[in-house]
Amino acid sequence: MNQYPVYATCRPERNAESDHDVVIYAINISSGRLYVMDPCFGSASVYYDSSIGKYYYYAPNNGGRLNFKYAALHERSNL
Repeated sequence: MNQYPVYATCRPERNAESDHDVVIYAINISSGRLYVMDPCFGSASVYYDSSIGKYYYYAPNNGGRLNFKYAALHERSNL
């Protein structure tokens, strides 16, 4: 939001050979909840798994779990 998207890379549990990129489009600071826009599946809520210390979400189309690997902020240039 605010013209600075946060890109995240996730790894599907079922197909660990391929990573999947999403955009974090909302963060609810009071609840600690993240929301992603997935180009293949649409929007999804993100959860935190304290047993493995990772954020994850379920793909709406097939219910597969995707674990977050990392995220990066992309600054918008003034060019």
